[in-house]
Amino acid sequence: MPNGKRDPASIAFDDAAQRLLERAYRNRGEWISVRIKDPTPREQMRYGLRPDTPDPVASGTAKTEWARHLVRAVYHHNQNRPRRGPLRFQVGRHIPASPQFDPANPERGGFPPARQFRIKIDRGGASARAALQRLPDRQRWMLEDASGHKVAGPAHASNQS
Repeated sequence: MPNGKRDPASIAFDDAAQRLLERAYRNRGEWISVRIKDPTPREQMRYGLRPDTPDPVASGTAKTEWARHLVRAVYHHNQNRPRRGPLRFQVGRHIPASPQFDPANPERGGFPPARQFRIKIDRGGASARAALQRLPDRQRWMLEDASGHKVAGPAHASNQS
């Protein structure tokens, strides 16, 4: 949002985003999955959206506008961590409601329609350095010359056109 203001729908995901990040940081390198229930009729009215509105971001990786709000909340809280790690996320297919679910009476049970959402905080440090060492020189962005200075590698040069 302009001027650094956050949109109300992503603010609504703050608690869930913080819990999800805590789990991801405790289990670095592993995917942590949750289900994002579709917005209720009340949430649709409050935030002016529908559950099937496509992701407004060009990449479309969040699949829906509703899932994009959770992604924004997760990134917001990850940016405010003192020692943050590289974050990945995936939004999966839509999961229809269970036959027992009644949207007019959700308290009666059943599962609401939802979407699978998962995040992972990549491992850093020694495992990242070991992965880099396994890469052939032609795939590296940076190399060290004979004097130990870092220079652009072949992979960097091939993307400069």
